[in-house]
Amino acid sequence: DDRERVAWLRRVNLLVSPQRLPEGFDGLFPAPCDELVVPFSGLAPGPEGFDRLVERLEDFADDRGAELEEDESLARAVLTTGDGSRLEFDLGRAQISLRVLGYEGCRALLLESSRRFADVAGPVVAALEDGEP
Repeated sequence: DDRERVAWLRRVNLLVSPQRLPEGFDGLFPAPCDELVVPFSGLAPGPEGFDRLVERLEDFADDRGAELEEDESLARAVLTTGDGSRLEFDLGRAQISLRVLGYEGCRALLLESSRRFADVAGPVVAALEDGEP
């Protein structure tokens, strides 16, 4: 009965780039999403790899006035921007979670997060997948 306690889970496999998704793409779903969880294929690196990830995120946080929380025991780092948007790297689960405040819907979140976080998320994911974070 309480809509605030429900989580809709959808798995979307894009066949085109987010920029090529049609405007009405999110009309396929019963409710707009407010978080993206993106898996990556790399295995969780050891402590050295986690430290390198945190260094990259610290540089991003310093440049953008964001805050970084890290938990090495869980291999998790969470970057929160000044407006409350969040980028979470969970190396144990091999996934990144993205919430961009003020944006809802898969298409909008994909476009805004790729614009806002591409310079940190893209290189980190590529390095994780290559095994060299």
